[in-house]
Amino acid sequence: MQLWWQLPFIPAIVSGILITIGLVGSGYYFWRKTYEEHFDLIEAYDGLLYSALAGFLASRLAYILMRGEWDLVAVGKLFNVWQYPGMWAPAGLVAAFAVFAWTARRMKRQVFEVWDYYALIVAWFLGWYWLSRFVVGAAAGVSTSLPIGVLFPQRVDPAHPVQLYAAVVYLLLFRYLWWVEPRYRF
Repeated sequence: MQLWWQLPFIPAIVSGILITIGLVGSGYYFWRKTYEEHFDLIEAYDGLLYSALAGFLASRLAYILMRGEWDLVAVGKLFNVWQYPGMWAPAGLVAAFAVFAWTARRMKRQVFEVWDYYALIVAWFLGWYWLSRFVVGAAAGVSTSLPIGVLFPQRVDPAHPVQLYAAVVYLLLFRYLWWVEPRYRF
């Protein structure tokens, strides 16, 4: 008999909850810092939306180009994430930060002033994102015989829980940036 937490839909639900916590927390922190810094709220949220869209498009385009699956006739591959899944996160982060820098200049703000709290919300979200990856068992590390090894559903031997390592690093980075940001503002 299966226990309730071993049911196949439970990891998907918990993963959705963790990503929601990441998104809501990021949105709250973004709103709070926008209000504290006296930014125009509409312009700031427009910049956040543009940067998220640019990040998605750049990460999808980079993934498709790196895999060599790009043909000029099938532009639909860029948006068909169900049939052609995958993204390359570094390209998405670079594009998102670049668009957010453009938005900061448009708002007549210094780029690093805006990037200070943008980096903070990205660290918060990525911490919760990697926790959700652990729950569904995606992106497991290399096999190990150490006691820290976790047996993932698609593996036959224990593997390093690199998702937990990444989540801890990002959440500690968030905590450090949260602490240091108001103290070292120039």
